Amino acid sequence: MSATVIKLIPTIPEYVPTAKSIEMIDEWIQQYNAQIVITDEVRFIDQGENFEDIKCPFCSSDIEIKWWQDKMEKASESSFHELTSITPCCNQKTTLNELNYSWEAGFARFLIEILNPSIDISEHDVLAIGEQLKCPLKKVIARY
Repeated sequence: MSATVIKLIPTIPEYVPTAKSIEMIDEWIQQYNAQIVITDEVRFIDQGENFEDIKCPFCSSDIEIKWWQDKMEKASESSFHELTSITPCCNQKTTLNELNYSWEAGFARFLIEILNPSIDISEHDVLAIGEQLKCPLKKVIARY
């Protein structure tokens, strides 16, 4: 049986909200039976089986998986602190976090995880939680 995990992550990979900010969303966390995860290092927050393709944020060209894997390997050498790269298609400066993943993905030290949610998390909730945590969030939907 597969599992669905909704992961809310800051748009800024290094960002970790204060304990006070996290406390402000405690009721919401309990309502969704969510887990807070804080790691020492930035890590890739994947979409599991939902991974399909990656596109350039500038020209929308497909990004070859081999190019992305090479850049991920290089970024892992800095524990994902250095995500900057030049797109292979139009030579624009971007980051691995800013690439257009067909199912949202990203990099983070902080995340809110909800395993097999009974209802979807609305964009309104994502925006409101981001405001409480003082950083915009993106929603990653993973299937494993």
